[in-house]
Amino acid sequence: DIVMAFVGPDRLLDVYRACRGAGFFIAVGDIVPKGGPDADRLAREVLALARSGWPRIVGPQCVGIVSPETGAAATISTAVDETGLPRGPIGIVSQSGGIVSSLIERARILGGGFSHMVSSGGEFDLATPDYMRFLIDDPATRVIGIYAESVADYPALLAMGRLAQSRGKP
Repeated sequence: DIVMAFVGPDRLLDVYRACRGAGFFIAVGDIVPKGGPDADRLAREVLALARSGWPRIVGPQCVGIVSPETGAAATISTAVDETGLPRGPIGIVSQSGGIVSSLIERARILGGGFSHMVSSGGEFDLATPDYMRFLIDDPATRVIGIYAESVADYPALLAMGRLAQSRGKP
């Protein structure tokens, strides 16, 4: 279902091509080597694959996903440990993995919990509006929190905000 890649960008494309059939591919590091002569072409190639039936890409430069609602954790966050995950009604999308880890630690200390959390990182393929749509449709999520350092598609983000509002999910 989920592949989490811990390889450098020089090997990531080969790993990605080997993962056909998986639903999601979490890229902890970069997708393609930065500044390389073929970087733009390789990035377009990977994005075309992701949008044509290959695994959808979470990241790059992210710490992964955590789902206290289901007990799943595909993450490098050290905040996720054997003590379990604080479960609750808040869904989180954060471009910063540090924010995700910090929220988990704060929930343990102060109380509260989360339905699902995603560190979206550089949002190469999937972006904040995509994750928002999942959280809007998720019955366990009653509140959606977002930490965005940049927004590539304001109309899509605003549309998801209006949809969340219409569904009673602040």
